[in-house]
Amino acid sequence: MTSIETIRRAVLRVAPRAAALLLVLPVLAALLTGNTLQRQDAAFKAAMQGQDGQSVESRAAALQAFGATPPASVCTTSGDKTLDAFRATYCQRWSAQWQLVMAHKVALGIAYAGLALLLAMAAVSLYVARARNGRHAGVVTALRLAAGGTACLLTMQAALLAWLAGMVPARLWQLPAAPFSIVIAVASIVTLAVALQRTRRAVAPPLALHGEVLMPDDAPALWNRMKDVAGRVGTAPPRQLILGTTSQFFATDVRLVVNGKPVLGRTLFASLPLLMQLDADEADALLAHELAQLKDSDAAIWPTLQVADRWLGAASPFTTVLAAPVALQRLLLDLALHRVQRERSLGADVAAARVTSPTAMAQALVKAAGYSAYRAGAPHGEAQELAAGLPAFANADDFPAVVAKAAPAHLFNTYPPLAERIASMGASLTAAGYSHAMLARGAGWCDDIPNLSRVEQRTWGRAQAA
Repeated sequence: MTSIETIRRAVLRVAPRAAALLLVLPVLAALLTGNTLQRQDAAFKAAMQGQDGQSVESRAAALQAFGATPPASVCTTSGDKTLDAFRATYCQRWSAQWQLVMAHKVALGIAYAGLALLLAMAAVSLYVARARNGRHAGVVTALRLAAGGTACLLTMQAALLAWLAGMVPARLWQLPAAPFSIVIAVASIVTLAVALQRTRRAVAPPLALHGEVLMPDDAPALWNRMKDVAGRVGTAPPRQLILGTTSQFFATDVRLVVNGKPVLGRTLFASLPLLMQLDADEADALLAHELAQLKDSDAAIWPTLQVADRWLGAASPFTTVLAAPVALQRLLLDLALHRVQRERSLGADVAAARVTSPTAMAQALVKAAGYSAYRAGAPHGEAQELAAGLPAFANADDFPAVVAKAAPAHLFNTYPPLAERIASMGASLTAAGYSHAMLARGAGWCDDIPNLSRVEQRTWGRAQAA
């Protein structure tokens, strides 16, 4: 599990990029238009003071009226009826002055909206951290708020930029406004279209896996065992078992595509090489842990966050800049859910230990973490090569330290440190016993799979063909 200090550092690194994306352009536009309006007021006041043929009293009255309603604000106020005639001429709709005043107001509005979006993102994350119910709805709201709010604000910024691109040349150099506005507008539309296309391509496909599908008729004894574990956990068993060659072991209710075909319902994906290292009670413990997490009301949160991670991971450097607020929201949710995820993981460990035993769950965690670390550093090879290299890896002097820093490979979840998880269950397994636990094995799930050698051959064949 990523430490909270690491997440905080990431927030501090991403937050300035998100704030810059939402605020820099409208703030600069507001400063530019505001400065222009102030210079207009100063020039108007200087002209009034230098006007000949006025008495001192008349000049003082004019300056007093100017102080109450300077030209910069005359287009946005309607209190002084004596200025109606001046206002009707000076502030005619779509006149240069009217556009300047409106651009200033719009720029300020977009800047305030960007600030409001950042505050709202923080507020929703705080709700997710403190809420006891409705966390998943809060996570979905947070991600949609960040993505939708950013898209809206960038669209408004593009319109403002096109507007200013036409105004500035027209005011400074008396050039036609239309060509500049058209160029900026087209560039802005292309930018947003590319970003939206990247978003659609990144989040539309479901998760794709490759492996051997094992249904109840293929291994009745194994399926009866899994149904018994699910009954003791108090939740529904998987509808299908997918055997793969990676180091992952996870259960999910998320829609998947397996070998190019859609799979619906609860799915257990189990690493066949890892299952060959687990005895039956240890495999039962891992299944119980997974099912206990799916039983939790917050189970849908992590697949939802994983969708956001897929989009952020698929973004190009160009769209990554535009996605900075979404990345910031994702990190804020990590902060909000750090305690929740830790407690959820430890609670599932305890539930699995009750269903099996603390020893079985502790040894299963060591094997899952150890095999994940082994595969992360092992060269790709055939099943026999990988199996032959595992004993040397487990007997290495640094194996306990490697496993202590590793975590079981999982599609969605991250976990607290291994020693903390073992201690939370009251198991007596220490680092000195990790090597023995890694290599010890009795009868396991694989003994209940008929024609195991053929299943193993097909499983590795699918992985190599993918």
